[in-house]
Amino acid sequence: MASANFAKMINEDKRSSRFGCCMFAHLFNYLQRMPGIFLAYVPHRASGDSQGSWRRRASAANSNGAPWCRRTSSMLHSPTLTTPSEPPALFAWRAALLFCAPMMANGIGLLYLPVLLHDLGMTDVEIGIIVSIPFLVRMIGMPIGAALADRVSDRAMVMIWSAVVSLATAVMMLFAGSFWPIALFYSIQNLFYSPFVPIAESILVSGVRRWGFDYGLLRLWGSVAFVASTLLGGWLLELYGGAMVLPTMVIFFALNLVIAVAAPRLGRAAPVARPVSDDHVARRNPFWQADFLLVIVGAAIVQGSHGLLFAFATNYWTSRGISGVEISFLWTAGVAAEILLFYLSGR
Repeated sequence: MASANFAKMINEDKRSSRFGCCMFAHLFNYLQRMPGIFLAYVPHRASGDSQGSWRRRASAANSNGAPWCRRTSSMLHSPTLTTPSEPPALFAWRAALLFCAPMMANGIGLLYLPVLLHDLGMTDVEIGIIVSIPFLVRMIGMPIGAALADRVSDRAMVMIWSAVVSLATAVMMLFAGSFWPIALFYSIQNLFYSPFVPIAESILVSGVRRWGFDYGLLRLWGSVAFVASTLLGGWLLELYGGAMVLPTMVIFFALNLVIAVAAPRLGRAAPVARPVSDDHVARRNPFWQADFLLVIVGAAIVQGSHGLLFAFATNYWTSRGISGVEISFLWTAGVAAEILLFYLSGR
């Protein structure tokens, strides 16, 4: 993420849902250019904070006018928005839970669905096609869901409908036993499910910007939930094989709906005027900047490698005699490093 564009995107609450879709790509480039940004985050309990959340404290460099501190200040405190003095009740808990349920569903669907497809007698080509569906349809579902989230009375409403359709299609997949019905229902599911996490991301970023919550400390609970569901899935795979996949997904999508209903309500995203300064940067389309395009290419390569693993790693390890529990530990090794990164990002 480029620093000026990153600051502008967080500052524009109206576009925060779209920002969630490419949060990590932008964040990588931003941190690459501004490695000192994390030094501005130290944990402490704000006086009178009923939620006991981690609060952001500006570094001493903020007082001497360092450029990155000015950008960070502007992205966390937008003068063009009317910000409530206090966050919604239990905002930190509710925002963290928004990442738990979808990550638990992902921990089962992404990693163990290929086992079920293999048990149903599908070929490697058919398995590869079905596993690639989420990566394809999200290019349609994410921008449409983000646009709707910017226009409805509250962006959480889009999350609720996303959870409802995801649950309904998961139930329908229980009765599908061949390639085309599964491909159809899985496509519909991921088309509606794809905006869920980006919108949850936008809610969390709004909390970071408006009330100074620690992004990493709240976001890491999604990774913890992913690890828990992956370990659970490995244990269930050992007991029941691929037959456990769809019932478990139904349970987690139902939990997804409950958490979406309980999501913090921040109201309609408010439009923010463009900064009058730095007109040259404001006129440029950030998408066509060379550094941003390089990040997109790098992210695409990473996603491609993940897709290959998601499609065939579990079946390959199973064929080599590795147990379901051992497979779950293999999947969670990398996520443990992600949890550590999120935890340390606020220090």
